[in-house]
Amino acid sequence: MKNDFASSHFVEDPDVVHLPFDQKITNSHFLAAKIHNFESISLNEIEHISLMDRVDTKFTFPVSLLPQIIKKLEYFYNILEIKENRIFTYQNVYWDTAHFNFYHAHHNGKLNRYKVRFRRYKETGAAFLEVKFKTNKKRTIKERISVQGLYKSMLPVEDIFIKQRLPKEYQDLQPSLLGVYRRITFTSKTSKERVTIDFDVRFQHPSSGKKVYLKNLVIAEVKRSKTLTSSRFLDVMREYRLHATSFSKYCIGCCITAGERIKTNRFKMKIRGLNLIELRNKKNGNAIS
Repeated sequence: MKNDFASSHFVEDPDVVHLPFDQKITNSHFLAAKIHNFESISLNEIEHISLMDRVDTKFTFPVSLLPQIIKKLEYFYNILEIKENRIFTYQNVYWDTAHFNFYHAHHNGKLNRYKVRFRRYKETGAAFLEVKFKTNKKRTIKERISVQGLYKSMLPVEDIFIKQRLPKEYQDLQPSLLGVYRRITFTSKTSKERVTIDFDVRFQHPSSGKKVYLKNLVIAEVKRSKTLTSSRFLDVMREYRLHATSFSKYCIGCCITAGERIKTNRFKMKIRGLNLIELRNKKNGNAIS
């Protein structure tokens, strides 16, 4: 697999990925008190809530709304807690071809498409290499293997894992995007429903070093059984007049860090919306209270 990382982006071990902004905690500090009163649920309990046949719905909104929205969920949802942590840091290294074939498949609306990433859960130290396949029936199939950490090149066993799951035209891969965000996970107390809240989203282009911090953006996703007829979270979204949207962190991250190298027409309205969220919250002081 190719590697075009600039050496200046790494410290100590030259093979270890140095992720963007990861040393600084921002909104997590303010949100910790807001989620203190939720009843907790363990990772083992969440994994036993099967959502294989499900509907996924995403929303984006300013972080200034997040404390109010969280408050309205308090009596209806449990919160994931692991080793006394309720806010978790997701570290990602996405891989693509030199011409961003995975990205362009999504941009062009191709239904049978792939995504490859290394993911590390900072608080637990667990790390995985993942291959996601979105079928033409809009079903997502994810396969993964455990890895030692986030590195600039793949070990032979990882390379074999990739080659067994991707068509030949997608096998000459290299790191294409670094991403870090923080996540809170809720589960419904009464139904098969899971809600993830992502914030403090940060991206970096691996070779140019260009960094972007979307400090005022929240990406929320509700995953629920197809048979579920009601959802407190969706009720809250309607209350705030927030509409469902499609949102790919990988595609948006590529657009704003490598836009000169790729087609971005399909995502221009998304980028404009993100700019409005950032500018509006900057004008209002972006206060979390």
